[in-house]
Amino acid sequence: MPDPSPARRNGLFWLLLILWIAIAVPITLFSLLTLELPLWPSFPAESTREGIALWAFLAAWYYIVPVVLVLVGRRARRTKQEGR
Repeated sequence: MPDPSPARRNGLFWLLLILWIAIAVPITLFSLLTLELPLWPSFPAESTREGIALWAFLAAWYYIVPVVLVLVGRRARRTKQEGR
């Protein structure tokens, strides 16, 4: 299977970055206003599995996606520099 074109990969990178920023900025601002760590839960007894799963997905999105974006961005820059 051929590699997607560089323009498409670049577009997907920026789309994912913009989407992450749109979700992460409000979470971060709310955490700053309430002086709490972002997405640090304390689940009451009434919590459902679905609620905890939703929190886990959102926390993974908040904490893991920036790491992946940095690694992908560095790899793209390194590949671009080696290609010159």
